Amino acid sequence: MELNTILSTHIDTINDFCNDVVWKYGYIDEEDDEFYFDFSQIELQTIADEFISFFELKYPLSLDQLISICSNSNYFVQPLLENHKPRGYHFEYRDRVHIFFKENDTPCGKITTILHELFEIINDNLAKQSITGKKNSNIEEDADKFSVYVQVPNSYVFDFINSAGLDVFGLKDHMQCSYATALIRMNEVLCYSERSDESTHISMISILYERKFWENNSCNKIPRLSLGIFCKSKGFPFGMSRSEVRDLRFNEKFSIRKLIQDNKKYRTNVFLPTLLMTLKNTSLFVNVLIRPVIWKGSNYASKVLVQIAPALGNELKLLAKKINAITINQG
Repeated sequence: MELNTILSTHIDTINDFCNDVVWKYGYIDEEDDEFYFDFSQIELQTIADEFISFFELKYPLSLDQLISICSNSNYFVQPLLENHKPRGYHFEYRDRVHIFFKENDTPCGKITTILHELFEIINDNLAKQSITGKKNSNIEEDADKFSVYVQVPNSYVFDFINSAGLDVFGLKDHMQCSYATALIRMNEVLCYSERSDESTHISMISILYERKFWENNSCNKIPRLSLGIFCKSKGFPFGMSRSEVRDLRFNEKFSIRKLIQDNKKYRTNVFLPTLLMTLKNTSLFVNVLIRPVIWKGSNYASKVLVQIAPALGNELKLLAKKINAITINQG
């Protein structure tokens, strides 16, 4: 009589992932022969990398992949009604986790929300098994970072920059993520990378302005452009905070808002070479690239990205040529 072997396939869950992290990063104390795990010693980037590897995520990351992970973990994912203010949240009811996201959000927005909520669940699980037992005081910020790291892994950003340059919009399309996510990830990679032919940083200041059409406006007025994301990589001769964006001056008279206003009539990409930029009594010559996003046939840009790089480098000049930007000499 032949014996038929039945092969059972195990489906990985969030609990399995957490246990895998515990065993991989835990240790046995030789003195008392006990196993210990210290969650506080693991970098957030490491958790994101382990998540990508454990679930063998494919890119561009899709919503279906995350919903499948949630379903396999016995998590119930469902949309929120429009009158709910939070973008998303989760809770446990009758031994089942429920994750909610905005129904009319963009696909990348839904991915961001689900990854955010999954990290909060992962964080609680790992904290319970850690010897410190401490809760994460920066949970919201860390959940946002985890979401960004998983959506756009470092290796993909490196490869994109090497092949396509500093094209934030191109990275956004390539990875099917949000403008903000693409901008943040490109800046983070630039902060710890150097040119291959010389030990210098590719320096970049990136400022994303947004017109918040999605906010309720009882007067039906066109919202003003407001500062959304500010990023600054290494290599500049000064530090700079988000609040100091308004203090930047070009050719001793132009602010960033003035540059945008002067060039909005073109409604296209504009390249401004060799401007003298000043901040904190420090000056250097820079190239500036202004890129608007015209939304659904509107006469107004929904977003405007301003990229600033030292004029000695040619990264922005090459990008401006690639995207057919209009070159304007301010003189």
